[in-house]
Amino acid sequence: MTLTSPALLLLLLASGCATKSCQRKDVDRSSSGSWSFDLDGCTSLKLRGTKIGDAGAKALAEALKTNGELTTLHLGHNGIEAEGAAALAAALTSNAALTSLHLVGNAIREEGARALAEALKANAVLTSLNLWGDVTIGAEGAKALASALPTSALTSLYLSGCAINDEGAKALAQALVASGGALTTLDLGHNAIGPEGAAALAEALTSGNVGLTSLLLRGNKISPEGATALAEALKNNHKLTSLNLGSNAIEAEGAMALAAALNTSALTSLHLSGCAINDEGATALAEVTRTRTRTRTPTPTPTPTPTLTLTLILTLTRSWRTAARSPH
Repeated sequence: MTLTSPALLLLLLASGCATKSCQRKDVDRSSSGSWSFDLDGCTSLKLRGTKIGDAGAKALAEALKTNGELTTLHLGHNGIEAEGAAALAAALTSNAALTSLHLVGNAIREEGARALAEALKANAVLTSLNLWGDVTIGAEGAKALASALPTSALTSLYLSGCAINDEGAKALAQALVASGGALTTLDLGHNAIGPEGAAALAEALTSGNVGLTSLLLRGNKISPEGATALAEALKNNHKLTSLNLGSNAIEAEGAMALAAALNTSALTSLHLSGCAINDEGATALAEVTRTRTRTRTPTPTPTPTPTLTLTLILTLTRSWRTAARSPH
């Protein structure tokens, strides 16, 4: 059947009604210093930096308990602490609609992370949790979140800048090895993770249980030793397609180890900006990008890998500049 113009217009209008992005003015029903929110009709809500604090988070949590429309909630930089996080966690145990929760730049502490972890064990719909930049979570908070991974629905977990260090990284790696879970994206940037944490994550990448396709480790303390451990794991890992090691002092030794792994790995994106890999490391990587298509094991439908080549060119340029500025 051919749609006439009015019919097509009606269809577009109807489909547009299915999603609605809201801001504070659309949902805030507060009065006399008491927070109140009406989420009806909203599928996405952005309250970034609106200073709702724990009291506002509690009011939102109450609204979430009976809401079946909101799928994305942004609550970054709102002064939410453990009490507010616990209220939101309690709402997650009954809410069956929210799939993405952003709590970046708050201060939920270990207690808040633990409450969220317990909720995740019972929640079957939340697939993305972003806690970026909350240094109060720490290693213990990361351990609590790790305990939820085997049974949660999470596919993306962002813990960049959460002060989890090696101890937290090891807990997350061990949880992934134990049962894998649904996680495909893990962001652990800027967490002071060193060779020990990198080795644990490398071991996880060798496990058949682990389905990670993207691992972000930029801005840590991963040395050539840590990069070498990751490179060894990549040789037999056929799932990870993106690895970000930017701003880690992996030097030429680490870059050469990674280059040796590229021919058999599944990587299509490798970020090495600011890694002081110098000419030796850059040459090794440049050579493998030229030969990768020719030397990889043939597949029924062989395809070139231009994405990897382009990413390396862009990031290596920065690495050379960083190495040139660094004293030797």
